[in-house]
Amino acid sequence: MIPKFYLTTVVIVITFLFSCDNQPNKNNNTKIYERLDLYSDSIIQVRIDNISLNTINILKNWIEYQELKEVISSLENNEVSFFKDNKEYIRTYFDGLEKSIPKSIRKPGIISRISVLETKFMILESHFTSNIIDEKLKKNKINDVLAANSNFVYQINKLIEKSNQNIEN
Repeated sequence: MIPKFYLTTVVIVITFLFSCDNQPNKNNNTKIYERLDLYSDSIIQVRIDNISLNTINILKNWIEYQELKEVISSLENNEVSFFKDNKEYIRTYFDGLEKSIPKSIRKPGIISRISVLETKFMILESHFTSNIIDEKLKKNKINDVLAANSNFVYQINKLIEKSNQNIEN
């Protein structure tokens, strides 16, 4: 009877010691956050260099996209007046952008990228509406919009490249 008691006690103590050792290290998490925070000190200017001519032509003829391009360009120059108390216009604009997608690129992937971009715009607009002054947070939100736009253009480019591939049998 006594050996079973000792065996049970030893198992419980070992389990307790191992569970105490697996507690998350808050100091380590803080260091990771600080390391990530170092990369968000400036506005990232994301460019896609290898856009095909077909993509350029489709985007050039898409009027609503040209308006988006102007807003993104002003955002890259840290001009954010478009995002101050402009929620209804942003919603209306993105509805029009989605409805005006050229037929050659009207695919679920493109529509979802527009939704992501709209969400990032709305988050940035709410940031400026709430008058939050934190510069790092502002830069992070701007970077989110710029990255979402780059992903949007990249998705369009990949879709057009794929549709232009000729596969021989």
